[in-house]
Amino acid sequence: MKRETVVVAALAALLPLLFFGFGPIAQIETYHDLADQRTLLGIPHFWNVVSNLPFLVIGLMGLRLLCTRREDAQAAWVTLFAGIALCAFGSVWYHIAPSDPTLVWDRVPIGIAFMGFFCALLAEHLDGAGKRAARLALFPLASFSVAAILWWRSSGDLSLWIWVQLAPMLAIVMVLALLRGRYSHRRYMAWALAWYVLAKALELGDTAVMGWTGGAMSGHALKHFAAAAGVWCLYLMLRDRTAEPR
Repeated sequence: MKRETVVVAALAALLPLLFFGFGPIAQIETYHDLADQRTLLGIPHFWNVVSNLPFLVIGLMGLRLLCTRREDAQAAWVTLFAGIALCAFGSVWYHIAPSDPTLVWDRVPIGIAFMGFFCALLAEHLDGAGKRAARLALFPLASFSVAAILWWRSSGDLSLWIWVQLAPMLAIVMVLALLRGRYSHRRYMAWALAWYVLAKALELGDTAVMGWTGGAMSGHALKHFAAAAGVWCLYLMLRDRTAEPR
């Protein structure tokens, strides 16, 4: 079996595994009870709000870069950075008034950005029909990410949404381990994955980090900076990489 087939099959199998094997996966009841509740300069949950600024900056930087050069998976990379820029607005809306309805607007651009990266990653590592399928899958997968959020709102089940976040990260591991890249600087994807893992750890340790920093900063606010650093790694990769000889 070709390595490309193994990668695609494993990523596809993850979806029914989560949905039928582990679902329904409920969101924890205290999800919106973030540690830092301070209002500063008239802005509720100040640090959770303003820590979204790096998403806007890096998203716009990525879009500007893509205006000056043509990538093999151009539409997918544009989708990633456009989604990241929109994350700043959706996340600000959510953190001003944390609730399930506002969380929808936080998650929609995140899901679209994840699927943009997912399609770019596959399009740049698969050949032939797989490459064409990865390009054509951009709109369906972006739509699926929105549907996954609507499914959570209607059913309370996060299993589809977890796939939207988990599949691209697992794809990084698999393509780096199994597939040869067409471009240099692939190590930046490993750094992006490391920052993502740190971001999730900071999110889970929101209250603990608030205590460790003496109340200066919560884990959730630092999560935003860590996640933005991961996207920054992808920006650097695109900016600096060169084509590898086949």
